[in-house]
Amino acid sequence: MRHLCFRLMSAVGLIFLLMSTAFGQGPGDPLPTFPFSNFRFNFINPGGRATAMGQAFIALGDDATGSETNPAGLTALLTPQLFIEGRLVSNTFRTLAPTAEEIRYAETTDHQFSPTFLSLVYPFRNWAVGFYRQELADYAIDIHQRQATIPDVYNILYPTPTPVVVQQFDSTIDFTLTNYGFSLAHRYGERLNLGFSIRASRLSFEALEVQPTEALGAFYRLPEGDTEAVQLRIRDDDWDISWVAGLIVKPLDWLKIGAVYRSGSRHEVRAVFKENILDLQQQPLREEIPAFQIKIPDRYGVGVGLTPTDDLTLTFDVVRIEYGDLTPQFIGYIQQEFQDDYEFMHGWEIHLGGEYALYIRDVPVFLRVGFYSDPDNSLHFIGDRAGNDVFTLPPNVVIPINEVFNDFPRAQAALFPENDTDYHATFGLGMIFRNHFLLDLAADLSRETDYWAISFLYNF
Repeated sequence: MRHLCFRLMSAVGLIFLLMSTAFGQGPGDPLPTFPFSNFRFNFINPGGRATAMGQAFIALGDDATGSETNPAGLTALLTPQLFIEGRLVSNTFRTLAPTAEEIRYAETTDHQFSPTFLSLVYPFRNWAVGFYRQELADYAIDIHQRQATIPDVYNILYPTPTPVVVQQFDSTIDFTLTNYGFSLAHRYGERLNLGFSIRASRLSFEALEVQPTEALGAFYRLPEGDTEAVQLRIRDDDWDISWVAGLIVKPLDWLKIGAVYRSGSRHEVRAVFKENILDLQQQPLREEIPAFQIKIPDRYGVGVGLTPTDDLTLTFDVVRIEYGDLTPQFIGYIQQEFQDDYEFMHGWEIHLGGEYALYIRDVPVFLRVGFYSDPDNSLHFIGDRAGNDVFTLPPNVVIPINEVFNDFPRAQAALFPENDTDYHATFGLGMIFRNHFLLDLAADLSRETDYWAISFLYNF
């Protein structure tokens, strides 16, 4: 699942700049751009083994990463385990290319490595307890949008029609979500396992968008001496409690069925819009939201694990992610008439994985492959469903949007496009050394995001 692990991550697709500031510009001023349309949630399971097997791990969860993937699987451990993982993430994001002929996008790839998972699990009798730290999201990008145009979308208030001009801006986003958790699992006989993890979740969020003076348009000013308009500034962190609950049943010796529910934490951050921007009367337009809410989507799914032979394991998961719950949070602060124009969509993911065990010079080696689908989880424009879009001009002059632009939906669809489902191919291998030490290497490759994982597991 996409790493918010908040593309986080297509990239959380924020709509901060769709506030009333975005539509408060005068006729002929540049159409506002929305840098956070690249920001998406990306959820992935920890561990090189799960990564290589297409993230299909709900029916297994049988190593120290089970605290997050399915804590019921922790009862499969026979000895204490220490687990460490590092991950390199490559995200591709888009801006409008500076061309007037047609709508084109320029792509930029960002690379980031971080230690993503650390855990210690101790089994005893029919119980297992675990402690862990997970970096569920570590997302940092710099966006530099140069002035661009959207052709064939004309401002009809001008005597001579001209294409819509997209503002120049520079944006930075640094978003980190870290979980600190405790897990408890219990085995009931030979067929049923239950597990639960409780997490303290810390969100750290910094964002900044600035524009040069010439990009502001005719209706706005800056204080004397300022050379950049600060459209958005966020620098805050927040804590919340979340949890994971799972079960695994084993109706047959070669069949496991698992289910898991992972609740998302809810956070509040302080956001400041138009920090230093003035109107024509030199009055400040600064607007502060002291408690902008960010709800991490809940995720739940079921999985099947098959072991037709001692050397072969096959897995299959179906996962539901409640991305749609983000919609009321991120549209609640924009101009009311536009609130039904944008939305997040709930997503379904399909995961397939396989693992084959063999020996090379008495060293156990595990070959793994997988595949999964990753639906669009970005904020996108869906159209003026209520037919009530209006353009607000200072001071509070309201004009229907179709009297300002003859194809406003085309412009918004270019800035907030609906993206195709992303398909991931995964592969990797694991090796056991001296019966105690397991090394896992994995790759997860797709059109928009690549993950490279290395993990170490030690059995005491």
